[in-house]
Amino acid sequence: MTPLRRFVSIAAIAGLCGVLPASCTAPIVVVTAGTSVLQAGSSAYINGQLESAIPKPIAVVFDAADASLRQLQFTMGQQALGEFNAYLYALETQRRRISITIEKKSPAVCKVNIRVGVFGDQAISRLILATLQSKLNAPGAPPPEEEN
Repeated sequence: MTPLRRFVSIAAIAGLCGVLPASCTAPIVVVTAGTSVLQAGSSAYINGQLESAIPKPIAVVFDAADASLRQLQFTMGQQALGEFNAYLYALETQRRRISITIEKKSPAVCKVNIRVGVFGDQAISRLILATLQSKLNAPGAPPPEEEN
């Protein structure tokens, strides 16, 4: 065994045992128990914008987003629904703009982006997403429409 290979092997073993400082070890992946398959990795807050994938047709997601903003009593603004994308705008009481954009990725999957204000607000964005998802999973919710 060459000296370099021996050093790498010892460093790897030491890193696994916790001997080396944290900056010298490989990143550790932590998996949280209790998340369902659909929830795992389905949303991310990046650069002030919450992104999520939703396994529903675009028209169903658009209606749920509209109902969510109305339920949370935001002042509704412009909205449009197209074949491949949609958007909804609203204002909160502090006059920050809330924008929800929906992109059709397939007939059964949409990507939803939520931004609150110029710099983003993760708490409000996650509240809007949770309300939207509850509308989609409600017992009386209409079944997904099939698109050709």
